[in-house]
Amino acid sequence: MGAHPVFHQPQKTWFQRHLGLTIAGGCAVLLAAALTFTLILFTFIFGMMRNSDAVKMALRQAQSNPIVAERLGTPLETGWFMSGNINVSGPSGHAEMEIPVSGSKGKGTIYLVADKNAGLWSFSTLQVAFADGEPRIDLLQLATPQVQ
Repeated sequence: MGAHPVFHQPQKTWFQRHLGLTIAGGCAVLLAAALTFTLILFTFIFGMMRNSDAVKMALRQAQSNPIVAERLGTPLETGWFMSGNINVSGPSGHAEMEIPVSGSKGKGTIYLVADKNAGLWSFSTLQVAFADGEPRIDLLQLATPQVQ
């Protein structure tokens, strides 16, 4: 009588034995990569907005205003989550921004609308609104509207 042949199944790899853990780990890596990419993208976009000439000039105007300094305190710093848009093409451009600011005494928001012509920014709106509800300060009433 003949012996029956014995078939050995090939041994499964670690990944095959732990398929659920492998899939979960792969998803976690993809999620971490997507979150990292999103964080880098937001940091880049907000950094560009924060460093734009229009935003820097608006912040300087607000910092030099004695009423703003009295109500918000010093130093006056910008927050990260600005909203609005800035479009610049060579010597011309347009900006409409809402910039959160804070000082040692309080918080507020700078609102600006500006156009860039021949390399110069000209503000048509430049106001500071205060979080405590105090009346807005129009920064254009005391300053020259065209700043280089």
